[in-house]
Parts: sequence; C-alpha cells; structure tokens
Amino acid sequence: MPTSITTTVLDRPIRMAPGMTQRRLDSKVAGSRKIASAVSTNLCAVLSARSRRSPDCAFVLRPCAQRPWLDINTTNVGGHSTRRPGCGTSIRLASWDQRAVRSDPEGMMSRVVGADVWKNGWIAVVTVDGWIASIDAYEAMADLAKAEPDAEVVAVDIPIGLPVAPPRAADSAARHFIGARSSSVFPTPPRDVLEAATYQDALRLSRKRYGIGLTAQSYALRRRILETDTVARSDPRLIEIHPEVTFRALAGRPLAFSKKSWNGHAERRRLLSSVGLSIPDRLPDAVGTVPSDDVLDAAAGAWTAARHAAGEARTLPEETPLPGFGEVIWY
Repeated sequence: MPTSITTTVLDRPIRMAPGMTQRRLDSKVAGSRKIASAVSTNLCAVLSARSRRSPDCAFVLRPCAQRPWLDINTTNVGGHSTRRPGCGTSIRLASWDQRAVRSDPEGMMSRVVGADVWKNGWIAVVTVDGWIASIDAYEAMADLAKAEPDAEVVAVDIPIGLPVAPPRAADSAARHFIGARSSSVFPTPPRDVLEAATYQDALRLSRKRYGIGLTAQSYALRRRILETDTVARSDPRLIEIHPEVTFRALAGRPLAFSKKSWNGHAERRRLLSSVGLSIPDRLPDAVGTVPSDDVLDAAAGAWTAARHAAGEARTLPEETPLPGFGEVIWY
C-alpha cells in the first residue's frame, strides 16, 4: 500500500499523514475499523472545511480495487445529483471495509437504507456493511426505491400495513416498549379514513365508523403513508421501523429526553456513534437543511435495516410475523 493518501478537494492536492495507511485495513486485524474511522474523520474534517467555500459540492469517497487507498472525487452538482436519477444533492461519506478491495468477486457487501419523512419528502441514510455511504433527499418513496436497486432492505419510518380497524397492535406494542416517549407513536388510521378528502371528513368518519377520534398528525402523514403502501405492495424490501423504538433498543432503556431537545439530540447521536454510524457536523445545503432529528431518525432506520438483512432484527409485536403484508415494527 502507498505510504500516504493523496487526494484532491476542489482541485487542491492534499497529502494525509503517512502513518495513516501503514497498517493493512484487514478485518482480522484488531482495531482495523478504528483506523478506518480515523481516516474517515480526518477526510470529513477536510471536506467540511472546504465545503464552507462551496456548500453545494457533493463529495464521493470510495475504496478502489486497482489502487487500494481512499480516492476522493468532487462534483459541483448545483442542487441536482449527477450520480443517479431521482436524487437531490447529497454527500457520500467515508465508507471503508476490507472486503471492498478484495479480488474475490463473491465478497459482496451489505447495502441497506433507512428513511424518514420530512416536510419536502424523504431523507435517506445508506450504509454499506455498517458504514454510512451516503445521505440523500428524495421527493417520493418511489424515487428512493428506484434509486437504490442494490439495497437489500429499505427501512422506513412510516406505517406499512393499514389496520382493518384501529388500534393497530404494532402501535400499541411500540408505545409500551418506548415508555416515556410513547406519544411519538401516532395511531395508524384505516385506509378509508386516510382517503377522506379533508381532516374534518376523516375525523367524522373515524368517530362514526370506529368510535374513536383522529389526530391531526396521523392525517397529515396520509400522503406519505399511502405512497409507501403502494410501493411496499410490490417491493418486499420495504419494512416499517419507528426511530424511537430503535433508539430505545440501542440504549437498553427508555430515553429520558425528547429528540427535539439538546440533551435528546446529543443522546441519540451518541447512540448512533456507538454502533459506527457517525454523522458529520456539516452536510451540503440540500440535505444539511433537513431537520437534525429527521437525519438521526433515518440513520436509526439504517441500523435496523442492517439488523434485518443480517437476520438479527426483532418485531413489535414480538410474535414472529407470518408471511404477509406489514403491520409489524422492526428494530
């Protein structure tokens, strides 16, 4: 391997410290991921500093099979990604695993996606073998699914599988599991309620037909619930997650603070970092303006997606789900 990392950011050569590449990045070597993380941290710091001069720049960091060191490319995308159709501007972060540079063609990497709703669509965190590979913005779930054909699992923070009548067992189990933050689980309405033209119409229908009210938050998600329902019926990769369920599982206890608070934000970010999902302080404007809790929620979804791909994920309710469609929350 070379004695240093040479790269170019915004057409300026940068030579990293020679000692950074002296040890082989072999998964069998103790601490190899710490080395990769150190390389990632240093490069992301460089990118963050440079991005202040050009905030609309998308950075791509990749391991190269012919030259097994980190190679950075930069592309000014001006608000639209040139990497794949259906994407907004995105940043592809440091993602390194020894299997990426093996000559064995069967050494496949696990690619998964975690997605969360925000006001303009979806924010998606993509991981490859547990390392964040990209953070992207999409307008619709169909765009996201089409842009990630190689992803094994797409974990979304939205109900999949609408109840015949409320309440949905998965929602009740999630509220019990979360504990103090249980109000973050909105009850999932039946399809006929969601398809009502206005909130007042939906509220009247819910009260008349099911004998319960309807939260404005649940109805506000109707478009995203219905569009995801359509995609999930033809794409079995989609699974439902709830970020607060995932964070509760990561912490091993109920979380004390709301995700909207400073303490809650810091706690959730620490939990993600503890499993290798470290998000840089600065992202390009097209994704960097997404609310911070939505980015963290999408990253939590990616963690659950990876567990699902590895056959390690569990469900709420706890009963093993029968073959069918939705109505369980994975974590």
